[in-house]
Amino acid sequence: MSDETRVQIWEDMLNAKMNVRYFKHLIKRYKNLELSMKILLALSSSGTVAGWMIWNKIPGLWQTLSAVAAVIAIINPLLNYPKLISKLANLHGEWVWLTSEHEKLWVALNEGREINILEKFNSLRSKQVAVRRAESDVPYNSKLVQTCQKEVRRAMGLS
Repeated sequence: MSDETRVQIWEDMLNAKMNVRYFKHLIKRYKNLELSMKILLALSSSGTVAGWMIWNKIPGLWQTLSAVAAVIAIINPLLNYPKLISKLANLHGEWVWLTSEHEKLWVALNEGREINILEKFNSLRSKQVAVRRAESDVPYNSKLVQTCQKEVRRAMGLS
């Protein structure tokens, strides 16, 4: 086993750990956004009805709330957060699996166990490429990536 392959296995394991954190954060972020949109829609719709009773005291209240409710009702299906959250959850699961497999490979490598490390590594690399392709249409947040990288380095005692 070459030192270069050993380094690649280590880096792929750290990358997989980072992606587990990254997708966990994204799932949380988009679940919160979805909930916020639902709450805002409910409040603006309810406020519109309440605004009718007091519209003469606060002119424009019901029109404003009605407009907000209409805009949210229009953009909410376009954003399709449930579909995005589902995709993010699937990707998170793929990265959890890849992390586990990389950790097993790393332990086997360090313990000198008789397994075909290179074959397993190449198999994991192929799976990783497939997961990366599936990520092509999900949001990318470079600041969040950097945060997750720092979290991994701290967790692994590297910083």
